[in-house]
Amino acid sequence: VCNRIEKGTFTINGTEYHVPINNGPNSLHGGIEGFSYKVFDYSLIEDGVKFHYVSKDGEEGYPGTLDFYAIYWLDGASLHIQYSGVSDKDTLINITNHGYFNLNGHASSIDNHTLRILASKFGCVDPDGLYTGELRDVKETAFDFNTEKRIGDFIHSEDEQLIIARGYDHPYVFDTKENQVCLYSPLSGIELKVSTTYPTAQIYSANYLDGQTDKYGKIMHPQDALCIETSYIADSIHKEKNPKVLLKAGQVFEEETIYTFEVRK
Repeated sequence: VCNRIEKGTFTINGTEYHVPINNGPNSLHGGIEGFSYKVFDYSLIEDGVKFHYVSKDGEEGYPGTLDFYAIYWLDGASLHIQYSGVSDKDTLINITNHGYFNLNGHASSIDNHTLRILASKFGCVDPDGLYTGELRDVKETAFDFNTEKRIGDFIHSEDEQLIIARGYDHPYVFDTKENQVCLYSPLSGIELKVSTTYPTAQIYSANYLDGQTDKYGKIMHPQDALCIETSYIADSIHKEKNPKVLLKAGQVFEEETIYTFEVRK
C-alpha cells in the first residue's frame, strides 16, 4: 500500500491488523520492506518486461498471499506500467510508481517546469503528511493547475497547506479518465503526459531531498523533482466509505498508468 496508513492499523472483517510504523506515527509505502525493496522474478515480453512477486500471508503485517505482476512495455513514445494481482484473503492493495521527474535533464529546481492537473479538488494533509479526509476546491488557490502554470509561481506561496507539507505533497482527485497530468520543461522542451486508470495521484515536489545524488552524481536539493504517484486516495481504508484499496479474496486487482514523453516543437 503506497502512501500512509494512519497509525499503521486497519480492520478487515472484524480483525485488526498492524503494519510497521515507519513515518512519524503512520505506516508509509508498505512498511519497512515494501515492494520497492523486493527482488522480482521476470520474463521478457515483446517490447517489455513482466515482473512477478508473491507476497506471502503476513508479510509486513498484511493478510493474504498476493500473487502480483508489474508489466512494463514500450509503445512508441509511451511507457506503460500495468499492475495486477490476486489474493487468497481479503487484503489491501494500492500500487504506485514513485519516479522522480526533472525534465531539465539534471538536478535543478523544478520552479521552471509547467504543470497541468485536470482535477478540481485536492486533499489536505496534517503535519505528518497524512491525508486528513478533507477535500478542498482548487479554484483560486495555489493548487489550481487545471490550466498549464509555472510551478515556481505557486509553490512558494503562503498557503497553509504548502507550509505544512513544505511544498506539494497532496492527493489530487481527477476530473477525467485519461491524460490527467502534464509536466513540461521549457529548458529542454520535454513534455511528460500521464494517463491512468487510477482516480487520484499524490503530487509530491520532492520536499525532503537533501544531499542525495542523482544518476549523474549531482547533489539534489528539496524541490529538484516532481513525483506523480497515481493511486487510490491516501489512507483509503480509513477515509472512504467504500475503500477502493480493499481487495477481496479471489478478486483481480488491475490498474494501469502510461507515461508519454515528447518534445514540443
